[in-house]
Amino acid sequence: FHITSNVPEPEGDTYQQIFPVWTIAVTKNQRQLATATSDNRINLWCLVTHQLLAPLIGHADTIWRLAYSPDDLLLASTSADGTVRLWEVSTGLPVMILPRNHANWVWSLAWSPDGSRLATGGSDARILVWDAQEAAEGAQRVQELSARAAMERAHRVDCCDVDFF
Repeated sequence: FHITSNVPEPEGDTYQQIFPVWTIAVTKNQRQLATATSDNRINLWCLVTHQLLAPLIGHADTIWRLAYSPDDLLLASTSADGTVRLWEVSTGLPVMILPRNHANWVWSLAWSPDGSRLATGGSDARILVWDAQEAAEGAQRVQELSARAAMERAHRVDCCDVDFF
């Protein structure tokens, strides 16, 4: 079968421009495919139905590498924008952006067999090893603190008797 990385417009129009595929990855269970195209987009595809599941948007430059975690729950992506992003495979939502510790482009990545670590390599000639659990816990703490701060701001506005003009 044939899957194109170019997705028709939502209005049903055919695509106007062809975007080359820079990298692909397949889950261990061979049910999902991720493609990164020259429009800085990742598309998740169902290999059973051949349907587009979700576009993942966030990188600002060329996406060089994709890799599913060993348990197929996360997708990691590296980019010329200097970022490494983690995405939740089941929803297509971003989980986190790892701290920008490479000086420039991040070209490669690999998961450890048990999924506890992620290694990245960049144009700065550095290889960084990330503790995946620690990174996920840190992202969760940031998310919780942000939600709490937003609730506190909303509560202060709701409790305020001052009219704003």
